[in-house]
Amino acid sequence: MSIMVSVGKNNQRPRAENARLRQDVESLKRATAFFASIS
Repeated sequence: MSIMVSVGKNNQRPRAENARLRQDVESLKRATAFFASIS
């Protein structure tokens, strides 16, 4: 999974970037749940 790889790499990055990444992951989860609910 490429998501797991990028999360591992981001461990060396500043907290602000980690927070932004977490927000991206949350939006991705929400979008996935949304598309799952309409299909």
